[in-house]
Amino acid sequence: MDPIISQPEQPQYQAPIIPEHKHFLNKKFVITFVILLLLGTGAYAGIWYWDNQQQSGVYTFEECVESIGGRVLETYPEQCVTSDGQTFVNPNQTAPEPPVSGNIPPDSGQTACTQEAKLCPDGSAVGRTGPNCEFAVCPK
Repeated sequence: MDPIISQPEQPQYQAPIIPEHKHFLNKKFVITFVILLLLGTGAYAGIWYWDNQQQSGVYTFEECVESIGGRVLETYPEQCVTSDGQTFVNPNQTAPEPPVSGNIPPDSGQTACTQEAKLCPDGSAVGRTGPNCEFAVCPK
């Protein structure tokens, strides 16, 4: 008979002992959150500062005209556009009074004609005239 060979006793598996720090993950999360919040706030403040530094410092039409990069548009009223795209209107220009037309009293004997034009063969144009508002004769 074979002798029974005894095998050495193997220890049972034991899970590693982890100290119970219930707040360990919470502290790590809070620290990470605070760091990210500070980074985000710093980035926002930097972008805001950079945007405000890009402003031209122009606040009126006159300042725009005198500024470097300001250009005056040939509009009525005049407009000035800065290099960063701000637009200023010339406050010293006012729209002229439109001509009075069509206010002919009925008993004056005058006739108001429409302002149409007829193109003549030579390239010129004639308008309506006379009491019947007929087109004038084209020049020859």
